[in-house]
Amino acid sequence: MAYKSTHVLFLLASLLISMSLVAHYFSPDHNLPSNAPSPSDTNQLLRVHIPGVLRCSAPPRNPPRIELVVAGVNVVLSCDSGKIVITVVVTKGIGFFEIILKKM
Repeated sequence: MAYKSTHVLFLLASLLISMSLVAHYFSPDHNLPSNAPSPSDTNQLLRVHIPGVLRCSAPPRNPPRIELVVAGVNVVLSCDSGKIVITVVVTKGIGFFEIILKKM
């Protein structure tokens, strides 16, 4: 009888492991594309480069709408609805900012 129980337990354990792997593959809990680098494989993600220009729209009394370039303002890159600040940079004279994150 113990021989049958061992086979059944082994079958259930392998079924559970294979189903969890299949479930993770078909229904990931993130919005990343399927070809995104894995968090465990950090050799692929070496550098993130985020350039941009900060502009502020001020609606005038008569159109066209004027976009003002903002200089000397902090730009914050954050995660988790602003709870975790990754970095802060200051815009340059024409509103340009650049964030470069490198793997340490």
